[in-house]
Amino acid sequence: MKTLGKWGLGMRWLPSPFPLLVFLFSLGLPGLSFGEEKGGGEALDWDSLEPAAPLHLMGSAVKLRDALFEVYLFEDERRNQFYDSNRGFFISDDGFAICPLFPVCVGRQLGFGVIEAGKGGVPTLLEAPVVYGLFPEADLALVKFEHRPAGHLSLAARDVPLGTWVAHLTPPGLTTPEYGPVLFHGRTAVASADWLKGVVDPVKRYSIALPRRRNDSEVYRQGEPLVDESGEVVAVLVGFGNLGIQTLRYGVPANEFRDRVDDAMREGKPMTLPLPEAVNPYDPARLDPMYLAYGGAMLGGRVAEARGILESLSEKYPDSVGVRNELYRFGFQTLEAMKEAGAPDWEAQANRLLVEVVTHRYAKTDPLWRQARYHQRLGALYRLSDKEEDAVRELTLADKLDPDCQACVDLAVFYQVRGDEEQAKHYLERAAERWPDHIGFWVELGKMSEGEAQRTCFGRAQLLRSLYGAK
Repeated sequence: MKTLGKWGLGMRWLPSPFPLLVFLFSLGLPGLSFGEEKGGGEALDWDSLEPAAPLHLMGSAVKLRDALFEVYLFEDERRNQFYDSNRGFFISDDGFAICPLFPVCVGRQLGFGVIEAGKGGVPTLLEAPVVYGLFPEADLALVKFEHRPAGHLSLAARDVPLGTWVAHLTPPGLTTPEYGPVLFHGRTAVASADWLKGVVDPVKRYSIALPRRRNDSEVYRQGEPLVDESGEVVAVLVGFGNLGIQTLRYGVPANEFRDRVDDAMREGKPMTLPLPEAVNPYDPARLDPMYLAYGGAMLGGRVAEARGILESLSEKYPDSVGVRNELYRFGFQTLEAMKEAGAPDWEAQANRLLVEVVTHRYAKTDPLWRQARYHQRLGALYRLSDKEEDAVRELTLADKLDPDCQACVDLAVFYQVRGDEEQAKHYLERAAERWPDHIGFWVELGKMSEGEAQRTCFGRAQLLRSLYGAK
């Protein structure tokens, strides 16, 4: 896999002369806009954005860490080694807690532990909790332990304004809290939306400018609370987007699910783990041990093996939208590589993938974000096949169906590659307005601008670099 210039964005097979804008969205592929942030709400006031966290926030955050706990997914029943680790936090003194949804839905080889101050970071294992509530659109669950925590946190019932600094909490004895401002409010389907049964409505999400660290996987984990100066949890960390130059951190606002948590605490019926299939919101394909083997093959660089596992999953779960998405990802990456290498049969492969996409066209009852994604995928395939008019038609339709689907970014890429700087700048300005937390947008806009406008763009890019600890 190539790395492209000093930005180190090695997620896409593109020749190195392509401009930065071509690979700004290196986390995903064209037409895979779900799980990425959506803008169009409150505007960020750049002039009032503080460059550092308030001292009061820094002083109070370290006192709140006793409320956190660890969530482990072990490789086997012996529990000698875990393959995934998340976190959660207590919200009452009688053991109610918030944690990520996926481990609860897996329900096997699952472990929980509390890390107490002064014990060298070694967790004390807890008995498995019972489940009181599932919130798929937020990717979170409400559970209750018999354990009585040393501390607990409260969920805020309010939004926080853009520019508000928050503290990201980790358990005591590990890393110190990290701090960053909220730069973006928007609505999106969670990244796991296509692995959930049924159609999940978009949920509000914050983008928080938290700094990148060498041990990112230890510092940032799903389920960690974000608190403001009041000490209340204003959001829960639920995902990230690695763009090479920076890593975006996403949180679901607490006020999006707080009322349902209160209702579940009062009226919910406890469920033991593992969850009954009838109430488990996850696609069985995602919970199948074969999918874990697929992830291991991908991490090990065994692409052919991973593709074979996916095809087996597709045969076993022919209606799985999540498996189809992964197969599309493979197909598109393969096409890019084949075209760059000059493979003689890449056009035939492109036609096969196009037929596959069209075969699974959206239903009329599908939400606009899914309809827009379908047209984005067609646009991406047409662009790769040098069918420019078809590409513009599909991408423009996607942009019309759902202005927040990021088709404007695809169009900016298309016009910049074609050398039409005026149109590229038009779509890039829209992208920067909707998603102001992306360093690359401001860098590219600065290159296209002059005078004061250029200084403004480069100034914003530099501020974001300092906030994100960017390369």
